[in-house]
Amino acid sequence: MSEALVQRWDGFLKNIKDRFDQIMQESKDGCAQMLIETNYDPIPMGNAWGAMERRAKELSTKIEETWNQQVEPKFEEAGVARPAIDEQRKKGDATRDFIEMEIERTRIMIYCKLARDVRELDAREKRDGYPCKSCGAPLAVPHTFRVVNLTCAHCRTVNEYEPGTRTRYVEASCIHSLCQEAAWDEFVAMHQAERRFHGTRPPRALAQIQAWEQAQIAYHRKYLTARLQYLPDQAPSFGKDLAGRMEHFYVYGLNGEVAWINAGRPRAQL
Repeated sequence: MSEALVQRWDGFLKNIKDRFDQIMQESKDGCAQMLIETNYDPIPMGNAWGAMERRAKELSTKIEETWNQQVEPKFEEAGVARPAIDEQRKKGDATRDFIEMEIERTRIMIYCKLARDVRELDAREKRDGYPCKSCGAPLAVPHTFRVVNLTCAHCRTVNEYEPGTRTRYVEASCIHSLCQEAAWDEFVAMHQAERRFHGTRPPRALAQIQAWEQAQIAYHRKYLTARLQYLPDQAPSFGKDLAGRMEHFYVYGLNGEVAWINAGRPRAQL
């Protein structure tokens, strides 16, 4: 009886994952086509992605609801031992975790493609490149969304460079995703550390708390470092921004953690 229930649960999770994969592929294809049709206006694409994201998240919710309302009660009725039931629950949790991370990865991919496509379009519109105003030598232009000063490598003249209108328009939509892309490995590590943290019953050990803290610092540092490539004017506020992000973690993430409080609420060097 329990084996049949396991097979039905496995089949349900497979169907959910297959449907999710289909939604993500539709999202990538549909957003790419919409950008072309709207001359790379990020607003319609953002609306379309939001709708697809909601559909995907509904699948994750369906896993939880189906387990709580149908699957777990059936295992209990069949007399399955609690450890075995917990193993089946973990399958659903793993699928929900996969969906959560894949939604994030797909969003990043879509918006980073938008940023790079727009950059390429702007470059095509300026086929003569970006010559120095003094000597005419080509300037090395970074991928930036803001006005920046570029020093000519030949004559040392300082040139003001301003990105194209289209690039400026997509700034708010794309910078976060570009920074997340650069810090993806750190984001995954932070997510895993958080999962391990919340998967342990209180009181949690100080070492585990500090492992999550270090993962948080690594991600935010990498993210903010990547941001400087696109917003170099943010360099003076780097330390303040990093401290601000970590302050939120200390106040809300570690609120009530006995081992951390008893140790005097120690904070790692930023």
